[in-house]
Amino acid sequence: MARARDMATRRSSRLVIGLAVVVIAVLTACGGDDESPSAGSSLPGENSGDAESAMPGAQAVRLPDTKDPDVYAEAIAELVFGLSPADSYVRGYRDVLLGAIDPDVVGDDYDSLVEVTGQWIPDEETWDRQAEQGLRTSFEVESVVEPEQDSATPDGPQGQVARTVTGVQSIRYEDENDEQVRESEPRSVTVWVHCPADRNCSLVSVPEDVLQ
Repeated sequence: MARARDMATRRSSRLVIGLAVVVIAVLTACGGDDESPSAGSSLPGENSGDAESAMPGAQAVRLPDTKDPDVYAEAIAELVFGLSPADSYVRGYRDVLLGAIDPDVVGDDYDSLVEVTGQWIPDEETWDRQAEQGLRTSFEVESVVEPEQDSATPDGPQGQVARTVTGVQSIRYEDENDEQVRESEPRSVTVWVHCPADRNCSLVSVPEDVLQ
């Protein structure tokens, strides 16, 4: 009888262990589909800045570290004529362009120069509308020249210089019939920069007037 009870006890133990293994397996399988965040993960909407920084408007737009005013002005022109709302955030372009104006360099003229230069970046409503149209632009530089500077020199620091950049802007978007439209047109812009011998160039302003 003792041996029979022992065997029964062993069978009961094996049954309990088997059920435990099945329960663990089921919980593990369900855990694979669990949408709750694990340690170190974030909820949707968190770290949205990281998501934005991965977009071309925030990540791909770069200005060179250079003391050459021609190279710097060319990069600024490629930015203002190369906006792509279809796959970029407006804040990325705005932050790069306006962030290039050094308040320590331009001093008290900072606010006015930011206002003038900021006009090259559309407001968010316009940007979103252009994004819906799939608007993408690019700019191919053809020439960078030092224009004749006259009394039209804008506010800004002593030693600023102007460069007029000319090239061709290519435009792609979808029309009201959802058909792809491709256009190109010549564009020019005068960029005012400050490039002292002891530091890299910074932006002063990008006014609407183009100097020849």
